[in-house]
Amino acid sequence: MKPHPPISPKAFRDAMALIPAQVSVLTTDGPAGPYGITVSSLCPVSDTPPTVLACINRKGLANSVFKENKSVGVNVLGVGQEPVGTAYAGGLDSQTLFDKTVWELGAGSPPRLKQAPVTLDGHIVSEVEVGTHTVFFIEIDAVFPGADVNALVYYRRGYKEFR
Repeated sequence: MKPHPPISPKAFRDAMALIPAQVSVLTTDGPAGPYGITVSSLCPVSDTPPTVLACINRKGLANSVFKENKSVGVNVLGVGQEPVGTAYAGGLDSQTLFDKTVWELGAGSPPRLKQAPVTLDGHIVSEVEVGTHTVFFIEIDAVFPGADVNALVYYRRGYKEFR
């Protein structure tokens, strides 16, 4: 069998843009302070114990903040919440960026997005470094069903409604 030539990072990213991905904002609060970042790399892992995984670039501030805080809010975005996804795409760490009209803020828990289809609260149980990213395994402690809205997905480098 003839070996394949190496795949360029751009070719890989272009291929991944053709796979629809659910959009969430991961939030945290703790010793390293509040933080939120939009991700499209969220995946269920197990229902016993309930666990999901999410990937965060190792070069960004979000990586170290989540590692230190350990708590994670998974805020699934729905249609109409594109501005939230865009705002947190690069990661935001200022307390003022968790506007109380959009977020529920509570001591001891990560910020929860109001009107999200569902929010999950959890804690990091494992981390694996893979290439440019850290894969965080998050055990879910609580589920908060929310608004009855269609899911928001990221496809072909833009937000789309999933019905």
